[in-house]
Amino acid sequence: MAVCIGLVISIVLGIGAFILYRQALKSKYQARNSEIQALTSSAEGLFASNRSLDTLVEAIKARKKLQKLNKANTKIEQRVENILRQVVYNSVIDT
Repeated sequence: MAVCIGLVISIVLGIGAFILYRQALKSKYQARNSEIQALTSSAEGLFASNRSLDTLVEAIKARKKLQKLNKANTKIEQRVENILRQVVYNSVIDT
C-alpha cells in the first residue's frame, strides 16, 4: 500500500514538474519574441529619423535573434524583413 501511495505521489510530482517546465519554455519564447519586437520597433524609429546605419544594425540584430527561434512569429519576421529591405533600398537610392 505504501509503495502505491509513493508511486502516485511520484507521478503527480513528475506531472507538476513537466507542467512547470512547459510554462518556463513558453515564457522564454515570449521573452525572446518581445525582445525581437523591441529591436524591430527601435529599427523602425531609427529609420523614421533617417539614421540608416543604426537602423541596419538594429534590424540585423533582430534578424539574428529571429533565426535562433525554433518557431518564428510570421508577423515579426515580416516586420524585420520589411525594415531591412527599406533601409537597404533607401541607402542604394541615396548613393
